[in-house]
Amino acid sequence: MLYSYKSKSLAGDIFSGTIEANSTVAVQQALRKQGQLLLSVSRKQTNSLAGTLWQRSAKKRVPGRDLLMLTSQLAIMADTGVDLADGISQIAGHCTNPKLRETLMDVHQVISEGMPIAAALKKHPQVFDASYIATIAAGEASGRMAEVLDRLTNSLRNEIRTSSMLKTVLAYPIILTILSVVVLGVLLFFVLPHFGEIFEEMKVPLPMMTEVLLKLSKSLRHDLIYWSGGAAAIIFAGVHMWRSASFRKRIDGAMLNTMVIQDVSRSLAIGRSFQLLGSMLQSGVPLLSALQLACGTVKNSVFRDLFNSLETEVLNGRGIGAALAATPFVPPGASQMILTAEKTGRLGLVMQKVGSFYEDDGERRLQELSKYLEPLIIIFMGCMVAMVVLSIMLPMISLSQAS
Repeated sequence: MLYSYKSKSLAGDIFSGTIEANSTVAVQQALRKQGQLLLSVSRKQTNSLAGTLWQRSAKKRVPGRDLLMLTSQLAIMADTGVDLADGISQIAGHCTNPKLRETLMDVHQVISEGMPIAAALKKHPQVFDASYIATIAAGEASGRMAEVLDRLTNSLRNEIRTSSMLKTVLAYPIILTILSVVVLGVLLFFVLPHFGEIFEEMKVPLPMMTEVLLKLSKSLRHDLIYWSGGAAAIIFAGVHMWRSASFRKRIDGAMLNTMVIQDVSRSLAIGRSFQLLGSMLQSGVPLLSALQLACGTVKNSVFRDLFNSLETEVLNGRGIGAALAATPFVPPGASQMILTAEKTGRLGLVMQKVGSFYEDDGERRLQELSKYLEPLIIIFMGCMVAMVVLSIMLPMISLSQAS
């Protein structure tokens, strides 16, 4: 759905525009990621083909690896003293991604007119998120652009590495599950009915398990449209529930509190958010702005509430260490280090190091969980296949004994 909105930035500037989102809550969260406060929102009807094509094109984002390559090249240029406006023009000249090339050409044009780099990047929120822009703005203000770009490069590299690792770890269990379902489907739709006809012709007494599976197979083949409709209804209901904020919050809470996966979920959430927060603080982004931007990148709604409480602590003139110590989601050791860092004035460095440690810990735990999950899937699906095979073999054994 397309929404029209009016928002206010941290600097007090008023913005208006349109955004693609599933709900007004999603609009608020998306604007929060860009460092903006939602003032008003209304749903916009777009039934035309042009409107549909616009929505699809607006949702396209530049791949993370392209953004990493861009940031890495800019970091090298800044470190060697190359003017970034010229550097952006050079990168745009040999960029293979059409969207990124067009974006860089526009950014170069805006910079050539005298605007800061951060202001030019802010015109392209589909390419550069709010935390990226805020970090660049802090680098421009402090005169440490090379250092800031290098830090951004490392942050993007870690994010891509974690994302790739998650896909790699989860790929095998997913493929294994799909393959097992296909095998079961072939057995139920084609193999079992054939043997059922043989057993019926020979009037073989069937075990209870065989009768149940034969009836299930017959129902699947003859009433496929009803089974398909039921499956579609379940999927539709699941998608509708998933879009519900209250349901998502219950799922997010379960992710952080369920015994088997809570350590993985907590470590990955702490790792990503703390690294981003620490990187922005080291780059010179003010603490309150950094908290608001980091909160916008947190996907778990329960963990996002924690960042909201941290914002409240800062607004009330208190530190974030005490608030972290009071939550069950952050280990005591981590909150104690942050308390100490606040006293010594090294909060950014310590938060980045803590985030890096817990991100590595979360990846390690996820790999261990995957190692246990894979044999469990094999055993479970093997039992399902074995049950179908036994339902065929038992009547055949009875028939051979009778003869």
